[in-house]
Amino acid sequence: MEKDNITGEVDLVVFDYAQISDETQDLSAQIEKAYGPEGYGICIVKGIPGYVEARAKLLPLASKLGNLPKDRLEKLEFPQHFYSVGWSHGKEKFLGVKDFSKGSFYANPQYDSIDDGTHKEGESDAFAPNAWPTEDIPELEPAFKNLGCLIVDTGALLAKHIDKYISKKVPTVEEGKIHKIIKESKCCKARLLHYFPSDDPADGEADWCGWHNDHGTLTGLTSAMYFDKEGKEVDFKDPESGLFIQKRSAEIKKAAIPKDCLAFQIGESAQISSGGRVEATPHTVLRGKKLTGTGICRNTFAVFMQPNREDFMKQPEGVKREEVYVSETFKVPKLQERWRSSSQDFEDFSLKTLECYSEEKPKTEVAN
Repeated sequence: MEKDNITGEVDLVVFDYAQISDETQDLSAQIEKAYGPEGYGICIVKGIPGYVEARAKLLPLASKLGNLPKDRLEKLEFPQHFYSVGWSHGKEKFLGVKDFSKGSFYANPQYDSIDDGTHKEGESDAFAPNAWPTEDIPELEPAFKNLGCLIVDTGALLAKHIDKYISKKVPTVEEGKIHKIIKESKCCKARLLHYFPSDDPADGEADWCGWHNDHGTLTGLTSAMYFDKEGKEVDFKDPESGLFIQKRSAEIKKAAIPKDCLAFQIGESAQISSGGRVEATPHTVLRGKKLTGTGICRNTFAVFMQPNREDFMKQPEGVKREEVYVSETFKVPKLQERWRSSSQDFEDFSLKTLECYSEEKPKTEVAN
């Protein structure tokens, strides 16, 4: 990471759950500060009923999962689906380098299977059924689904206010587009992450997760929990560790999410459908030097709310294509190289994006 560009912490836009639950409120100014041209693409929501308890039940299980024997984890691996279902470790690539610093468990928190019988083998990870470690960690499935669905429901409330803001900027935009995607999509994907501890001094300068944009519509992200070698939660704070986001001006700041708050980051699909009025921002997770040799690990949970596979990736009528990515930054694969046209569906857009980050290649090409 270019430490010279780090300039403190993001002044996070904070919404109360009661605020976003009230459709009559006009939160456009705050939405613009969070997601507009000068924002960091993130806001946080506090006061969500049941959130603190749900987070406390799920996040410790990431350590339990990540420390299962290798042969148990291999049963949860699905290379034919880009490792985007079940367990994934060392399968992602950032700037061409494989990432072994974290392990991930993927599942759809709303539907165990959305197979309608019409897809081809290997066509899409969206159709792969969930694969739960029921024998080893039976409590993971209910905790994963509970928190995942809570995050989706909260994201749907926030989406109504994002839509209201976009409508003011682009009158031709489809009314309620972001909210519609979140409520109607069956392809939500959640990711439970376990960032492994390290004793290697060289890892102090390494990213726990490389630079990337989220390519879905809206991502719900919990604050992290840290655990010591004995599995006990520790209150770890370090200005050089955690989530960092790059602003459009290339300025980088840390996004410190309070324990009782849920963060929401805008994805590239929302950037496209809004005509660039809300923008995805590159972000990374950094393991600072203070963590090296401590045996401390980091767990978190992200829910990617994204379109159905057949939804078209098109900008609003009257908006030029180049307006969508006019302020793109340099750290991630360029949007214009993955978003080919307004007739491209989300499945193809997703595959093109996954190709940039995965060592696996798609088994079939999906036509527009």
